[in-house]
Formats: sequence, C-alpha cells, structure tokens
Amino acid sequence: MPRPYADRNIEQLKSLVEEHEKERETLLAELKKRRTPKARALLRRLDPPEPTLDHCVYVIELDPDVLGLNDFRDRNPDHNPEYSCLYVGMTSKSPEQRLEEHKRGGDLSSPKVKRFGLHLRPEFYERLNPMTEEDAEREESELACTLQKAGYAVWWN
Repeated sequence: MPRPYADRNIEQLKSLVEEHEKERETLLAELKKRRTPKARALLRRLDPPEPTLDHCVYVIELDPDVLGLNDFRDRNPDHNPEYSCLYVGMTSKSPEQRLEEHKRGGDLSSPKVKRFGLHLRPEFYERLNPMTEEDAEREESELACTLQKAGYAVWWN
C-alpha cells in the first residue's frame, strides 16, 4: 500500500491534520444550516451521532412447571432436567422494571413470565449491559441460543 505522506515529518503531518480539522468543522457548520435530505445524509456521514446505550438484555428464571406447556417443551427438546427454565428478553428499561411489567401483565408482557416468572438471573446478562437497541436485538437471540445449547430450557421472542 502506498504511503503518500511517508516523506513528511511529524510537524508537517500535525499541520495538515489541523488544517483538515478546521476545514471539516467549516463543512459541518455549513451542512447544519442546510435542510435538504442530501445535506442531512452527508452530515450524518461526516458527524454520526453517538450511539445511545439505552437498552439491555435480561434473563428471568421460570418455574419448572412451564415445561407442562407443549410449545415450551417442543422448543426445548434437548433440555437438561438439572438446568433451569429461562426467559430471555430485551428492554429499554431496567431488568427489574421489565420483570415487574411482565408480572403485572398487559400488552407487552409475556404470558409465560406472568404465570411462571420467578426472579432475575443477572449472572447471565450483567456483563453485557448497557448496549444499543440494535446490539440488544442481536444479543437477545444469541444469549438465548447459547443458554439453550448449554442445556437450559429457554423461551424468547
């Protein structure tokens, strides 16, 4: 790979960087004044927003009686009976708040957690949180699959 600046000393490179930073700031200021879709797209490319780490994954232990449900049992044919039954989810709230919502019931609650939910299992998720929404969506299924492969009976959406 060619090195176009290999012959420059550090002071020259520093000067070039400062010059480009000033030019970049000028460009960003101009783009912020414009309202066209192309200008907004270019602004996002040059100055992307910081990702917001406002989501998390959580794991809830379920009462083993959940294995009495055909759909749960069918989804976990390789369940090790010595391991717990678990529910894996993602949320923009705290895991504690989300567990309470599940237990109260409602549109966004899982009937399995409402009926069989026991308590949170933070040892499975604490090291992962917080994360972006996109990462949480991906991590929810990855964590659930990992736990299921390890022998846990797992439910997730």
